[in-house]
Amino acid sequence: MSDWIIIVDDDAMNIRFAGTILSREGYSAAGMKTGYKLIDYVKKNGAPALILLDILMPEMDGFETYEALRNLEKEMGLPTIPVAFLSAEENPETKKRCEEMGAFAFVKKPLKAEELIEIVKRVVTKE
Repeated sequence: MSDWIIIVDDDAMNIRFAGTILSREGYSAAGMKTGYKLIDYVKKNGAPALILLDILMPEMDGFETYEALRNLEKEMGLPTIPVAFLSAEENPETKKRCEEMGAFAFVKKPLKAEELIEIVKRVVTKE
């Protein structure tokens, strides 16, 4: 497993914000604007340490991306990659669905630096 954290969000400002916060804390991060790019990345590079995955995205939403990722892990024999869903949704059913799918965490938008770092630290240990 690599030490990379992947941020998947169709909003470039969210990617920049999360990337900046993670970089300041010494983590390596990369941003992608679609679920398709994430799947392609994993096919080519293997499993990142953590994926921060927006739910509401065009073309392939976060739930579809999550399912495609889990299928790819099985196909490639990869370990299960921790996924934290990101969402501005107020509907409690959204959080419940994330939990039922097996997500590592649910992060409410707008992103807060402290909460983001806490979640990353639970998964990634810096050496």
